[in-house]
Amino acid sequence: MRVVIISYDFRAYFPPRIKHFGEFLRQRGDELHVVELFSESICYQFISDDFGHLPHHVLFQGRYDGKIAMAEVCRKIAAVLDEVNPDVVITSDVNFPSGAEVLRWTQRNRRGMVIYTNSMSHTFRKNVLVRLVKNALLRGVGAVLCPSSAWDESMKELGFVQERIFYGLNTADNAFWGAKVANTSFPKLPKQYFLTLGRQVKMKNLQNFACAYLRYCAEGGTMPLVMVGEGYCHQEIVDILKDCSQVIFLPFQDREKVREIFVQARALFLPSYKIETWGMVVNEAMAAGVPVAVSNQCGCATTIVKPGENGFIFDPDDPHAMVKAMQTLEKMSSEEWQRFSDHSRRIIAGWGVERFSQGAYDACRYAAAHQRRLWNPMDYLIMRLWQGRIASDDL
Repeated sequence: MRVVIISYDFRAYFPPRIKHFGEFLRQRGDELHVVELFSESICYQFISDDFGHLPHHVLFQGRYDGKIAMAEVCRKIAAVLDEVNPDVVITSDVNFPSGAEVLRWTQRNRRGMVIYTNSMSHTFRKNVLVRLVKNALLRGVGAVLCPSSAWDESMKELGFVQERIFYGLNTADNAFWGAKVANTSFPKLPKQYFLTLGRQVKMKNLQNFACAYLRYCAEGGTMPLVMVGEGYCHQEIVDILKDCSQVIFLPFQDREKVREIFVQARALFLPSYKIETWGMVVNEAMAAGVPVAVSNQCGCATTIVKPGENGFIFDPDDPHAMVKAMQTLEKMSSEEWQRFSDHSRRIIAGWGVERFSQGAYDACRYAAAHQRRLWNPMDYLIMRLWQGRIASDDL
């Protein structure tokens, strides 16, 4: 079986999964090709990674700037698929040019198609027409790879029956994040601290979190806060916290440095809104043994965050709930904190890259054996006309 995995770009969390999946396939006599539309990421320009010895195709150099016609994007996708001639193609969604053209190519060549998604039915607002168009396109998709059974209802709303739903999308390199390391790069950091880590953009809700932290300090809280990351909301967050001496800002760091920052973290906070369809930094922190406090709108809160065991879940619009989580985490005894840390490691142990490879492999085998055809004339017309879109705005 020859498999292609294609998307706008694969950065941050995908390279460890893809490299493991490539080896997983190789051991079974199969092969994996990686196709990226662009050589630079829309969200993670600061991260550079490779795919080992896997065949790697980049269709356009640089970052998408809105000047390339969708017809040209689709033409190049079709050309590389003709060249590789896969049995199954994995892509992110039919919304995007990669998904739109993959659907046409797999229908034309009678090959299997798998999509992967974090989104639930309530994540993004869609009018009735958009839902009808998307469901029409998805009728030609063989299987979907999503994080866990918590997504079943949403996937069924998209038209996927249970046997076409597979799990394993949101996994991290647990061996890397769980390795025992020392903090040698940041000697001036406090002995312990609360931590936020990621792009400082609107969806992360860090302005409200910063206000909650000030309230926590005003009520006697003493645990310092370290905020790692950059983004268009950075200065606004700095301005909110400018009079608080307990806050330390650090720019984006590479994976090795982030692993050192986890060493002294009392807890990781992720206060994002629902557009944070998962929150992979939570996986990484848990693998490092860090307790987590997560918004109830984040996708990972459905599955890997266990209140009272390895962390807390709160309403991202409720500053009191954030403050309460901070106070509880600060007051924990060493024994209580260690119990949370151990539970974090134990819960995330089954969410390594092996889970992704098995789920993707099972989805590919199913899609290859159950190739779907768009027989309805209206579905077929929609497929022919839809070229997909790329959202270049930074959420």
